[in-house]
Amino acid sequence: MSPHRHSVVLVPLALCAALLVGCGGDDEGSEPLPSVAASTSSSSEPAEPTAPPTPDSAAPVPPDARELCEAFDDAAQALLDNAEDLSPDLSQDIPDDLLDALAEWGEDLRDAELPASFDAEQRDGVRLMSRVLLQVPDDATGRDLADLQAQLSDTDSDKVGAVTGYVEQTCGITGF
Repeated sequence: MSPHRHSVVLVPLALCAALLVGCGGDDEGSEPLPSVAASTSSSSEPAEPTAPPTPDSAAPVPPDARELCEAFDDAAQALLDNAEDLSPDLSQDIPDDLLDALAEWGEDLRDAELPASFDAEQRDGVRLMSRVLLQVPDDATGRDLADLQAQLSDTDSDKVGAVTGYVEQTCGITGF
């Protein structure tokens, strides 16, 4: 793992789980949420869930990064718009509007022109994110998204982290 690794998450789970953590009351009998981020340290302490992503429209975006930034901005907005419909119970279905937004995000990432400055790790990270987003079932639950995250290797997590780090720095969208 790289020493500058960001708190890395599989984006769809991170976004949904981050929103799930902040939604709803203390439902008795619901499963606790898994940690949605891998810590950057070697500590065995679980990482804190991240806050929902927030688009910062004031950030100057390089022309060759616009498509990628727009894909992340649209996804962040869709997640924020659907936050109140999410349940903290991982056995509950993810709302259809949010599932549609995740699928659209996967398509947008698949089709986006990537910045010329992207290295191989970042390009692989975008392809991985797109592939996973497009695999989310139409009847997905929070548990399904957690299972997708659990399948990521450390190498794949590093690739996703390289993309989310770029998005935070270049696009001004934080919380991924």
